[in-house]
Amino acid sequence: MNPSGPVAFVTDAKRPQLTDDDRLVLTPAAALGVELVPARWDDPGEDWARFRKIILRSTWTYHQQLDRFEGWLGELEGLPVANALPTLRRNLRKTYLSELSSLGVPILPTAWPRVGDDLATIARDHGWHDVVAKPVVSAGSWNTFRGPPDALGDAQALSDAGVQMMLQAFCPAVLDEGEWSLIFLGGRFSHAILKVPAAQQYFVQEEYGGRILPRVAPAQLHTLARAALDAWRLLAPEAALYARVDLLRGPEGYAVAELELIEPSLYLGLDPQAPTRFATAILASLND
Repeated sequence: MNPSGPVAFVTDAKRPQLTDDDRLVLTPAAALGVELVPARWDDPGEDWARFRKIILRSTWTYHQQLDRFEGWLGELEGLPVANALPTLRRNLRKTYLSELSSLGVPILPTAWPRVGDDLATIARDHGWHDVVAKPVVSAGSWNTFRGPPDALGDAQALSDAGVQMMLQAFCPAVLDEGEWSLIFLGGRFSHAILKVPAAQQYFVQEEYGGRILPRVAPAQLHTLARAALDAWRLLAPEAALYARVDLLRGPEGYAVAELELIEPSLYLGLDPQAPTRFATAILASLND
């Protein structure tokens, strides 16, 4: 580590100059005396020891190169990384949702098949007629499939090929309400957004036509998001520099869909003060 060096905002080869959203933090960080620079996780020539801190941001190719990504995390041992390495490793696989559930955090109805299990049979055994299947390591709806149990052939092929899958009952509330995201910076709530899918679509991501709207989240969502973060600290006690809690209204009320602690979009551009909040949290983390 270089105690007087720059701070890395870690990206990938597809976004070598960061995302538009992350670039919003550069100016307020500079005003606080913090130099943020882009650095690619997939650049074998990068000298990670030159950085004062290494902050993962848009490492959005990690799920397609998982072995390489986990090897790269190993190269960062002993360096100041945010979020911390134990958090990153635990958050890689969505099986963390099962761990949160065991701690009393409500999640969507989910099954965890073994590799090669019959997905259709598992879905029918749960009484699910509309199912979402996806790998336990995925991002951006990559290799995500929806349909009745007998229409999960593509997901079954992945499972048969050795990919660990997860099954969830489809949550129809995403169609009429959307998915909430509450963003936390430096452990404090920053802002909330609502992701609404396009017509005839259930993916909420912008690349699928979803709309991202700034909203004031209901109090019960704040309570649930905070409960999820508190439960996470029992699994990985290191403080999180950034976190995004995604929430959907399930059959028994609101539930945690994801707790994003690796490389979440933070939608900083939807709150005028959010870039400065993030820069301030980064500065504080340098003194931890």
